[in-house]
Amino acid sequence: MSGQGLTGLSQWSRRLVAVGVLAWCLITVFPLYWVVVTAFKTPPGVVGGPTYIPFVDFTPTLQPFIDLYQGIRGEFFRTFLNSTIV
Repeated sequence: MSGQGLTGLSQWSRRLVAVGVLAWCLITVFPLYWVVVTAFKTPPGVVGGPTYIPFVDFTPTLQPFIDLYQGIRGEFFRTFLNSTIV
């Protein structure tokens, strides 16, 4: 190891490293994107098939969050507290 970092690499090697880093960043960030997009879908929208571009394929809704805190899953805070204590 000469301690030069990327300065000793050729231009093509630097580009290859940049493409690799960009690909790794996309692979790492995509699951977070998927979670956020899925959180704003209705249950039929989640099981209805993949939608990769949210502003084209579906209309975002806050209904899943409303159902979580009241309504269908009204016990959320109690189960969350139990999990926090354990």
